[in-house]
Formats: sequence, C-alpha cells, structure tokens
Amino acid sequence: MTVPYSLRIVLVYIYNSLHFYLSLPAGHLPEFLLPFRKPKRIRTAFSPSQLLKLEQAFEKNQYVVGAERKELAKTLNLSETQVRNEELATLE
Repeated sequence: MTVPYSLRIVLVYIYNSLHFYLSLPAGHLPEFLLPFRKPKRIRTAFSPSQLLKLEQAFEKNQYVVGAERKELAKTLNLSETQVRNEELATLE
C-alpha cells in the first residue's frame, strides 16, 4: 500500500511539530504534551582527577574503544557510557 503524497506531507509536518514541541523546556510546552516529554539526562559531574585522566586518555587516542574504554571506566569508577559521553563532549 502506498501513502498518498499529500498525506505524507501532513505526517511529516505533524512529526516535525511534535519533535519541536517535545524539545522545548517544560515551561514552554503545551500542557497536553507534558506526559510525552522525555526526561532530561542527568549529567555526570566528573571530579578534577577524573577529568584530567580522561583528557590525557583522549589526547593519546581521540576514540577510546573496547578494552581500553572498559579499563579506563573501571579505573575512574565510571560506566563505559560515561567515558564515551565525555569523549563526545570533548570532540565538540
């Protein structure tokens, strides 16, 4: 079954509108959309020593992967995801 072009345009418009509204801070979101808003991700507060070690690791290798990331996370008492997110934040 193919979707008519005009219906696709409407669906894309609805999707983009919802995406826009759901990305707004809670205070600017229409009340009926509040239950659908994704909760904000809690940011990790790295200690100064953790940041120093992460920066040193990323200076040596911009992309820390596999066993190296696992070992770095274990050493710093962080999850591998936290190490990866810090890596991405450093690249921005």
